[in-house]
Amino acid sequence: MYCSSVEFEYFNHSKMNARTQVEELNLNELQVWNMSWGDPIYAFRPFDDCLRAGRKIRVLVCGGDGTVAWVLGDTGIGALPQDFRKLVAVAILPLGTGNDLARALGWGGGYSGAKGELKRILGELLRAHEVRCVRARS
Repeated sequence: MYCSSVEFEYFNHSKMNARTQVEELNLNELQVWNMSWGDPIYAFRPFDDCLRAGRKIRVLVCGGDGTVAWVLGDTGIGALPQDFRKLVAVAILPLGTGNDLARALGWGGGYSGAKGELKRILGELLRAHEVRCVRARS
């Protein structure tokens, strides 16, 4: 079971080198999911025990509005059982072109890639308060 050490999961957009980020942030490889590996629902499987135990998972989605929608949608968090969905908190590292959702939630409109910036952002993520959002479905 991974519950004792996992604070968050990190969804990696293809613009970022997953291996470099794992090494720089000293993350366990289970905490990183490169979106090119498949639907985001598979990234939650190693954390089933945590969710069953009622433990919250913090997710950092690195990408733009489309990547965020994919992670939140029917092949990601939306595919989790209802009881599990409320245990997943999502933050955004904006890497897209518009980054409208990240701006609206106060995460800013872009990521410069400066040395140490990602570590600072993860620290902010761990201290951030949750804002409940309702995602409209068409």
